[in-house]
Amino acid sequence: MKKIIALSLIGTCLLFGACKSQEAVDSNVVESDIATPVTPDADKPQETFEVLHIMSYHEGWEWTEMQLQGFKDGLGDCEVEYTVKAMDCKNHADDEYRNAKAQELMDYIDTNQPDLVYVSDDEALQYVVSNYSDSDIPFVFSCVNKSKEEYGLGEADNVTGVYEVEHFGASFELIQEIVPDIKDVIIIYDRAEMWNNVKARMEAEIVKYPDVNFIFLDPIMTFEEYQQTILEYNGKVDALCLVGVFNYADENGDSVFYQDVLKWTEENSTIPDFSFWIDRIDNSTLCSVAISGYEQGYTAGEIAEQILVDKVDPAEIPTTHTAKGSVAINTKRAEKLGLTVDADLLLSAEVYSKYQWEE
Repeated sequence: MKKIIALSLIGTCLLFGACKSQEAVDSNVVESDIATPVTPDADKPQETFEVLHIMSYHEGWEWTEMQLQGFKDGLGDCEVEYTVKAMDCKNHADDEYRNAKAQELMDYIDTNQPDLVYVSDDEALQYVVSNYSDSDIPFVFSCVNKSKEEYGLGEADNVTGVYEVEHFGASFELIQEIVPDIKDVIIIYDRAEMWNNVKARMEAEIVKYPDVNFIFLDPIMTFEEYQQTILEYNGKVDALCLVGVFNYADENGDSVFYQDVLKWTEENSTIPDFSFWIDRIDNSTLCSVAISGYEQGYTAGEIAEQILVDKVDPAEIPTTHTAKGSVAINTKRAEKLGLTVDADLLLSAEVYSKYQWEE
């Protein structure tokens, strides 16, 4: 029996449809790279794989769970035994914890020699996969912001996957439909380095909106600083783009849970807000054209199927990204802000009428 290990360091932008995006299929690999499936011998037992899934974040979070579900669906009908390991990096920002967790995972990989490791989000790539650039084990990633090269994996022929690319322009144009005459927008990040690439992509796009003043604030380190920033800009800007909200330290130096950050924001901010991930809308952010964690996981699963079933060399499968986004609006947040959302816009959106913490 072969072994595959699917690594998921967790992470939710996600689509609630379980259909395959044709754009993702088209951009996944060139046709000549796809091996012709071999019809299995009816008398021969089906090959079973073990996959290690390393989540960068924690189990139970919709973002990471939808990636894993997408991966399973994309991998198809082959027999797979999954082992899931979570790094819980959203709740542990210090390198000492992350390095210790990475060593634990590397010990597992070295001992069990999985057939394939599937990792989700950046931290798993940074702390674990970066140590396997010359390994025979294939690694497939999804929802990664920084490039392979930035993690020292530029020459790693055994590593491929799906990058996360936010829908900034579409999300901004969505909030423009809800909030007329936006002139000033503040953009907020936490201290995580992965947001640097997001910022660079956003800076490249804002040239399309010459009449809007986009204010990129310096990375915010503490929850107290975040609170002060929001209160300072209340009534002074027209919109708030919430990018990184995970690594704000409390008075003890521990990271404040992102849902608590968003709950405080809902209670204290008068600024219409938007973001790029579906779970933010479920947690009171006004609107988004959201990245789909499910679709990224699905595309990663298709890549894994090529490697495991069709025996395609990972080096022959280029990295890719999905293009499909999902319009999402929280009508309770709109009401709190005194905003009226056009009925036709709601008909085309995934509508949230309450907040996740109320369930």
